[in-house]
Amino acid sequence: MDFCKLFMAGLSIGYICYHDISQDNAVSEHVKGVVNGLCELGHWVTLITRTEKKSGLNDSVRMMVISGKNSLGFDRAVAGNLPGDIDVLYIRDYFLAGSVISSAIKHRIPVILEHNGLINIEARKLKNTRSKFIALLDALFRFPSRIRKATKNIVVTPEIARFLSKKYNISPDRFEFVPNGVDTKRFTPSADKIALRRKLGMKPEDAYWIGYIGAMYPWHMLDVVIRGFELLADERDDVMLFVGGSGSELGRLLRLVEESRVKNRIMVVSPVTVEQSRDYIAAFDVGIALMDPDVAPYCWQVKVNHYAASAVPSLITRCETFKKLEEHGVAIGINPPFDKDLSEKMNYLLTNDNYKNLGAKARKYALERLDWRIIAEKIEDIIQEIKEEN
Repeated sequence: MDFCKLFMAGLSIGYICYHDISQDNAVSEHVKGVVNGLCELGHWVTLITRTEKKSGLNDSVRMMVISGKNSLGFDRAVAGNLPGDIDVLYIRDYFLAGSVISSAIKHRIPVILEHNGLINIEARKLKNTRSKFIALLDALFRFPSRIRKATKNIVVTPEIARFLSKKYNISPDRFEFVPNGVDTKRFTPSADKIALRRKLGMKPEDAYWIGYIGAMYPWHMLDVVIRGFELLADERDDVMLFVGGSGSELGRLLRLVEESRVKNRIMVVSPVTVEQSRDYIAAFDVGIALMDPDVAPYCWQVKVNHYAASAVPSLITRCETFKKLEEHGVAIGINPPFDKDLSEKMNYLLTNDNYKNLGAKARKYALERLDWRIIAEKIEDIIQEIKEEN
């Protein structure tokens, strides 16, 4: 540890999360990964959230439960109850946040605002009228204010930084790129996929299994997944498709599967917790993580990290943002027409055990670049920079 980090050790960090962390999903996993990582580096973290469930968190984490009927009420309640001993405030961005940032600034507390996607793009694709209205309202008014007020904005892809910097005329040095991470001890390769599939009811166990697991929203291109698999299944009789997760597109997905000419070769499981997903993913040969081309540059999908840590290569929407993932063998990019190219790339990976070669590279990349310990160290470096400047 260098002198600066030794001097900084033991900071009091407030982490605000509106999300219900009692749910075992990608958001909770991310929150716990960052919080636990910072604790393991010697910092004291106060997790300010709506639930007191502490499972999966470091014993040293101090919980501060704030009730609120909605995000606006939560924001105002937190603003009026900020602990007085906080050195840095870390906020996972949420709709209508604003008062808490103003309160932190008033008390001379530096603020880090984390962006796991781009509200400007995602809001337009939401189908629920109420959610879409709130998201668009936030994007127009409160969102620009809070990114300008934040001391630093952490973004999960460089494209988010470029977009926000240009749109809101904010200096690029106010943004820091930190990718999503993964628990490489929780997500590991399977030593016996056949036995694992038998345990999970994935039949036939000796088929090649293509898998998608995660959230199901309009931008996840699940219709393309089904069509692409149909094309592959027309050519090969040794492939199966697993689709697991939940979200607003689940109903549509189920209809697509029911109407599919190869529905007897598609397995759907919903819901799937993160804990359950690690076994399913380890049973895959190839993982799918497509994203609407408008959204893809602005979202680092956690499922790609899960696949990689499990030695499963990903098929992703090709874009410049994730060029390095392709270069390191973590993923292969898919181009339009997406269903046809998806089918061809799946077939390529299943030929001559190409998926095994890329899977080994993906696991190596996850260990060296994406483990939560490494992500926490990146965040610590940003905090160090902020403390030196303030």
